[in-house]
Amino acid sequence: ACIDHRQIIMAILGFHIVVSLIVLTVLSKIGSRASFLKILVSSLVRYIAPSNDELRALLPPVVETRAKQRRKRKEEEDANGFNVPRQLPFTLKKAYVRVEELEKFPLYSSIHWICLFVPAALFVFVLSDLFLLWNPTSSDMNTSFIWLIVGLAFCLQILARLTALLLSGEDEKSLLFSLSILIFFALFVFTVFVDRIFDISLLDAYTHLRTVAAEMANEEVAIKPESPLLLYISLVVLYTTIGCSLIFPSLRFATMFQGAYANADPFGKVVLPSVVLIPLVTIVSFSHPFRLYMTEGRRVWMTMEQLQVLRINLCLVWCFLRLCFFRQFLQVHLDLAYDKVVALQRQSGKIRNIQLQSMIFQYYSYLCPAIAQFLIPIALVLFLSLLLKGTTGLAFVGESSAIAETTSNIASLSTVFNTTVCRSMFSFSLLSIVMLDFGLSLVGLVYNSYFIRTV
Repeated sequence: ACIDHRQIIMAILGFHIVVSLIVLTVLSKIGSRASFLKILVSSLVRYIAPSNDELRALLPPVVETRAKQRRKRKEEEDANGFNVPRQLPFTLKKAYVRVEELEKFPLYSSIHWICLFVPAALFVFVLSDLFLLWNPTSSDMNTSFIWLIVGLAFCLQILARLTALLLSGEDEKSLLFSLSILIFFALFVFTVFVDRIFDISLLDAYTHLRTVAAEMANEEVAIKPESPLLLYISLVVLYTTIGCSLIFPSLRFATMFQGAYANADPFGKVVLPSVVLIPLVTIVSFSHPFRLYMTEGRRVWMTMEQLQVLRINLCLVWCFLRLCFFRQFLQVHLDLAYDKVVALQRQSGKIRNIQLQSMIFQYYSYLCPAIAQFLIPIALVLFLSLLLKGTTGLAFVGESSAIAETTSNIASLSTVFNTTVCRSMFSFSLLSIVMLDFGLSLVGLVYNSYFIRTV
């Protein structure tokens, strides 16, 4: 019988690797030409600053006798700028955002590739999940986990670049330092008491890792230290670093949320608060009282597996809802240029034309970092939710599949990072990111609602 060469390749490499290779090939071919970012920004409208000639036309005429003097004055104004009244009644022109213009701005390449990578990783994960649902006994290496881990690393790299880009002034550095101290102490208290309040089982994962480490070292007793203090400190330092990189995105989100809520229609005013409240519901769903009430109360509402799936679904719904409001939130950022001009025209005095034009243009030039601040927290929660779902064998439909664990080789990854460790590690990571994003966004909302209005 004739065997198709595609079946031979599938048999040698496995389904997951073949799918990954196909997607990587497609990405390498269309990566420089295709752009999902163009779909996201195509309906955004930006404001164009008035040109020098348009500003001069609104100024009172200057009487000069000689053409040479007029020519010299215009050359000096073009080189050094000229003063215009703040109350000058100029209007801002509008234009649609073009991806070709964004290519000149900072962080464009990062958001371009993250907008390509996230759909590709989702596609690989969905195909792998469907394959495991159809063939749960498959022992092929699931490469979709590699895609998700690479996506996490990519997001953290973008957050690091974004934080470095924004640390240009002393005010930003002081804000980052002050909130970093608060984040460190909050995370330390959270990490130490996490097993008492939340359904994370961090100590069970630590005990398993110590046991595996002792067996790998051929020791009969567990490796010291028995205290998880070193683990706590390591986790606190790691997530404090991540939390510091989430400060500016969360504060930016709070500003955009308030503007989007003020401009929303009645339906939007009903749905928009869920973008802020769903993370709070997610945090509550991880708590022990909620778990006991839902799974062990007088009336059992769901099984433990269904509760874990509910937590993941809450995170996925939050990601979807936040992405649905992408245009409204980013348009609020671009509208800040118009709001700034309206506030300027209420003031007295004069302003240099160059300063006025740069003030209007800066919001457009900052669009790529603003997009990164909006999308990266979504991508982080998405990747962590899918990793938690995949590594613990949870299923959105049907029965959950057991993750195969190899006992012949103690050093194998499936033995070291078993279901207990993966569930604890990714649940802790997901809960930490959600709490940091929710807490910092709440700080931004309180600051914008109270302090800015009272100043």
